[in-house]
Amino acid sequence: ENFELKTKSYDFGIFINSIDKVENGENNKYWQYWVNDKLGEVAADKKDVKFGDKVEWKFEVPPQF
Repeated sequence: ENFELKTKSYDFGIFINSIDKVENGENNKYWQYWVNDKLGEVAADKKDVKFGDKVEWKFEVPPQF
C-alpha cells in the first residue's frame, strides 16, 4: 500500500503523527506500533525487527501504565 505518513523527528527518534490522513488525537486515539503483540517501547525507527516478526500499527486510545 502507498500510505501518506506525517512524521516529526525528535532526539529519541521519529514520531508518527498521521497515517493516510488519520491524525493523532482524534477521539483521544494515537498511532502506536506493536511487534509480536507487544507495544513498542522505543521510537519506531529505533526498533530492531527480525524476519518473521509481526508488526502492526494500531489507532487506539493508549493503554494505561
